[in-house]
Amino acid sequence: MSDSTFFLGEWQVNPSANSLLLGKQVKQLEPKAMDVLLFLCQNAGEVVSSDEIVSHCWPGVDTGDNPLHKIINQLRRALGDSATESRYIETIRKRGYRTLAEVRFPVGHEASATPQTWQGGSPFPGLQAYSANYADVFFGRSEQISTLLNRISQQIQFGRAFCLILGPSGSGKSSLINAGVLPNLMAANGFNGVGVVAYSSLDFADVSKGQLLTVLASAMLDWELNNTPVFEGMSADSLAAKLEQDPQSIVDTCKQSLKNHAFATPRFALFIDRLEVLLSSPLFSDAERSAFIELLRVPCHFPCGVNFKCLSQRLLSAVGQLSQPDGGQSARRPFRLSAAHSHRAVANDPPASRCRQFNLGNR
Repeated sequence: MSDSTFFLGEWQVNPSANSLLLGKQVKQLEPKAMDVLLFLCQNAGEVVSSDEIVSHCWPGVDTGDNPLHKIINQLRRALGDSATESRYIETIRKRGYRTLAEVRFPVGHEASATPQTWQGGSPFPGLQAYSANYADVFFGRSEQISTLLNRISQQIQFGRAFCLILGPSGSGKSSLINAGVLPNLMAANGFNGVGVVAYSSLDFADVSKGQLLTVLASAMLDWELNNTPVFEGMSADSLAAKLEQDPQSIVDTCKQSLKNHAFATPRFALFIDRLEVLLSSPLFSDAERSAFIELLRVPCHFPCGVNFKCLSQRLLSAVGQLSQPDGGQSARRPFRLSAAHSHRAVANDPPASRCRQFNLGNR
């Protein structure tokens, strides 16, 4: 838990940054206050004595209880809590302290695994990618999920809401997005203030000749807020025409839809799978490819979208078309997933120094 992001009630706790995040609020904690909070959360719901906390957080130092009392008061102020009407940290007279709010980890984190009865059929989808329906049984990828979630929030800060996943077929690219990343971004608290309110996917294996814009528009028509379509009254053809002729109007519509949303950074998400089909299939001309890739820059740049793309590693040479931003080195770092090794360590990839390597097993 010491390095892992987790949630205490509705607050996101970032131990590495000594910070608490709730919507647009960011509260900085002193390192010692974070140590105490972590120790309480490691013993979630249990009464922890003052002596235990002092021994753990001030080892070998005879401090008495006063520093701990001050730290508890600091934590309560940061959390908006009180000693008389506690919601997060409760004082148990003559016994110690305990957390009241639920302590939970991001979807897919091993620490979130609890014994439960699975009623969704086989928990292993075979050769198919995991979908969001399998998020509760999608484990063993917490490091990759966490890295991607942090990278996505950074990309959004840079004004480049774009994430490119590289890897051979079967390495788990689609599963990582569908069952790991998106369920976290669509959770009630989002992640790092970023929350996906609706998402759609586009699989290039299903795209026919001459249908690029129409298929993209059809995917975007799936975006809904409170069961109301974002592009209400529009057809795939009319939305495709808007995308080609007046993309700014699409941006304005999305911004208006998200105007009063609770997330600090609400977003619509578009997941594009098997992008290698666009880059290699004889169904599409070079002009069509270039035009479509240029069009995909719209959801990458407008302040209400985030774009995920999965690409076969064998087409790494084509990534230059996709990953060159209008400015800034930070956006030119796709992720590479490899199925060549069974361990899951993140390592540097000498042949492609601009990539991160994810050594994943099978889906």
